[in-house]
Parts: sequence; structure tokens; C-alpha cells
Amino acid sequence: MFYFGNRRPRGFRHHYIYVDERKERMQMQPQEEEGRRRQSLVWRLGALLLLVLLLLAACVFVMALC
Repeated sequence: MFYFGNRRPRGFRHHYIYVDERKERMQMQPQEEEGRRRQSLVWRLGALLLLVLLLLAACVFVMALC
């Protein structure tokens, strides 16, 4: 009889009622900075590639005139 009557207590589960938006923003901030840094790096690489292609096209044009 004691086997079924002796139950273990349930574990405590805490559910937030109020959410601190500042805490969420602070947790997202490093991820956003990483995204901005990567995006600016992609833009810089794209601009550099475009510049190289323009210089190459100018060289080809000059060579064609000679």
C-alpha cells in the first residue's frame, strides 16, 4: 500500500509572466553586429571586384586602340 501512496514531488517550472525586452535586445545585439559586419564585408568585396573589372575593361580598351 505504501508503494502507490508515496509519490515524489513534481519539479518546479517557472514561466515568465513579464518579459524584459531590454534583455532580449542585449542578447540579440552581438548577432546583429556580426550580421552588419558580414554585410559590410560583402559590399566591400563586391565594390573591389567591380573596380578590378572596370580596370581590366579599361586596359582591354586601351590595348584595342593601340
